Amino acid sequence: MGKPRSQSVHALICGQIGSGKSKLLHAIITGALLKYPSEELEIYLIDFKSGTEFKIYADYNLPNLKVVALESEPEFGLSVLHALRDEKERRAQAFNANSVEDLPAYNKTSDAINGARLPRIMIVIDEFHVLFSGIDTTIRNEAVMFLDDILRLDRNVGFHVILCSQSIRGMNALNAAALAQVAVRIALKCPLEDAKIVLGSEAEAIDQIEENDAGSAIYVPAISSPRSVKFRVGLLRREKQAEILQKLDEHYSAKGIVADTRILASNVYDNRNSVFQQYWKNHKIKAQNRILHVGEPLKVKSSLEIKFNTMLANNLLLLGKNPQKAQNILFFATLDLILQKVKQMQEGKDSTRIFVVNYCDGADMGFNDVLKTLATQIPSFVNYYDSSNAREGINNIYDEFQNKTVEMPDDWLIMSNLVLSPELQGGSIYGSHRETANRFKEMLHDGSERGVFTIAWCDDPVLYRAKFNDTYEDFGKRIVFNVSQEDALAIANVVNDETINKNNAYLHQTGRGSEKFRPYATPTEKWLTALIGKLNMEQYGA
Repeated sequence: MGKPRSQSVHALICGQIGSGKSKLLHAIITGALLKYPSEELEIYLIDFKSGTEFKIYADYNLPNLKVVALESEPEFGLSVLHALRDEKERRAQAFNANSVEDLPAYNKTSDAINGARLPRIMIVIDEFHVLFSGIDTTIRNEAVMFLDDILRLDRNVGFHVILCSQSIRGMNALNAAALAQVAVRIALKCPLEDAKIVLGSEAEAIDQIEENDAGSAIYVPAISSPRSVKFRVGLLRREKQAEILQKLDEHYSAKGIVADTRILASNVYDNRNSVFQQYWKNHKIKAQNRILHVGEPLKVKSSLEIKFNTMLANNLLLLGKNPQKAQNILFFATLDLILQKVKQMQEGKDSTRIFVVNYCDGADMGFNDVLKTLATQIPSFVNYYDSSNAREGINNIYDEFQNKTVEMPDDWLIMSNLVLSPELQGGSIYGSHRETANRFKEMLHDGSERGVFTIAWCDDPVLYRAKFNDTYEDFGKRIVFNVSQEDALAIANVVNDETINKNNAYLHQTGRGSEKFRPYATPTEKWLTALIGKLNMEQYGA
């Protein structure tokens, strides 16, 4: 693609399940990484299908790769197209400023020679039809417009799009004129109806591929003047691919070149850049005081950082009926605080105090209580209380709060699940419970101004309003998930988004609006066990 005087700039690939489509993409991407240094080629890889087929590219230091999105979503794909549109405009301005018309000519100018060289950009979108199939018509229409615009660019700009799907039939989002700009066509085994769309007049050539002949494909170099060639995808075994990528990693690392790849992944161990995986794998602590990471934003040019300050209403409330999602968010918030504490200890400073009050401990809620596993196995870092002694925990942190000044280390109270807390529910409190409830409310209202922060989960917004409504304004930060559309609108100004009942959530911050993100998934037992072992070694200075 992109040879001089060639119209073969973009490619369309189709192949049913088991046809070898993923192996073809691996061959293309790995081959490109071997052939082109990072200053000559950037790769944006967006995979909309479930699974982690392309996770391997997130495991290594590969500066060619600017984006690796696993199990991506339309919002993120649209965000990438937004970024590419901006890059197109930036390149057009650079070309005009240097009185050139194409990328090769620009890269010979003094601007390019002096450090502003522009690489070619390859955008690989697997199962690209998902970008246009969501119920959000705004996202769908914008995605169609931006992709259509990019496909109509000629080779001079240096963009190359590879669109892949298991089936092309019934896909009406891209109009015929835009699709006609995709000159290179490859069909692996697929129904004749798909072959007609992909291969045009050469569609009958698909019959040359037997039903179980994975890896065989029909290649049309230019759809405008079709002539087909049958070929077999080169076999790239996973262990050989890992060897190649490791060598590329070592090559760039030896030069001091560090990839700034934007990785979208549900599992923190699939993201080598996350603060948690950096500690787990490299023993590097990148955690920063009062900044929490609990998931990945669905925008390519942002990171989800929940920042706390010593001011009123700087507490975080989680509202949602998915206990696993809630406990995962609380787990990663607590883990981030633990890493901050370890860093403070290493620097010889007084360290953050962490209190976890877990009312779910002992309740049969049918989920993996990773918060309990973490907190109970590192007692030197976390003060842990279950439902049997929760009142004691509230009173202990209240004692800290009474003597607290902003100059002292922060105190953090992590709470799950408020609905199960009889001593805190203001609407039904009598006797000694009333005192505990009043202390809790006092800490919520005045604590964050002194450096005592609360992060709490309540699974039912209706019950929260009934029993804790007078504390709502003390939570200037709120995360909402798995609630009704009415509650989502009231809590975080979210309008008609069913994905919060699936993988996603919204973070709403007073004065900053709402941001959609994907909370981190439950860590594996193996990952968590190794993490706890590393943390327990910290108390011995190892």
